[in-house]
Amino acid sequence: MSRHSSDPACIFCKIVAGEIPSSKLLETDDAIAFLDINPVNHGHLLVIPKGHAANLAELSDDQAAHVGSLLPRLSRAVRAATGADGFNVVVNSGRVAGQTVDHCHFHIIPRRDGDPVHWPWPHTPYQGDELARVKSRIEAELRRGCAVNRPCVPISHKNPCLPPCIASRRVATSRARSRHPMVDMGSRARASDRR
Repeated sequence: MSRHSSDPACIFCKIVAGEIPSSKLLETDDAIAFLDINPVNHGHLLVIPKGHAANLAELSDDQAAHVGSLLPRLSRAVRAATGADGFNVVVNSGRVAGQTVDHCHFHIIPRRDGDPVHWPWPHTPYQGDELARVKSRIEAELRRGCAVNRPCVPISHKNPCLPPCIASRRVATSRARSRHPMVDMGSRARASDRR
C-alpha cells in the first residue's frame, strides 16, 4: 500500500499508481516528472508530488520543498535538451488561474525567442496606500497560521527564525516545536540566551 494520499478520480494519482502511462523523466520516492501530452512548447514537462494535494495551497511544506528541489536540475535538462533560450516555471492554482487538473503540478516550459507564448502579463501598479494595506493583510494571515498542516513562519525583524507571534513568547510550545524545525531551533537558541 502506498504511503502517499491519493484521489481515485485524479488522473495524476493514476499516473503515480502506474494505472495510466506517462513519459516519465524522473521519479523519486515523493515526486514524478513527466512530459506534458499537450505542451505549450515541445519539452514542456510537469513535476508533481506523489501525494495528492489539489493545489499549491494544500501542498505540505515538505512536499513543496521536495518538488522545489527538483526544479533546477529538470530546468537545466529541459533547456539543454531543447536548445531553449530560457524557460518558465509555472504553478496554476485554481480554475481562475488556469489549473485544469486538481493535483498540484509545476510546469517547466522551454521558451524560444519568437515563440507564440505571450509574456509578460499586464501589470497593475498599486495606488496610494494599497501596497501597505495588502502587505498588512498578508502578514496578518501569516501570523494566524495559514498553512494546511502547520503554522506559517514569517520573518520577524527581531529574530529571523521566528514569526512575530512566537518571538514575543518566552518559550514556544512543544506542539509548535514538533511541527516546525525553525521554531524549534529559535526557541532553543532563546532559551540558551537566558541562562
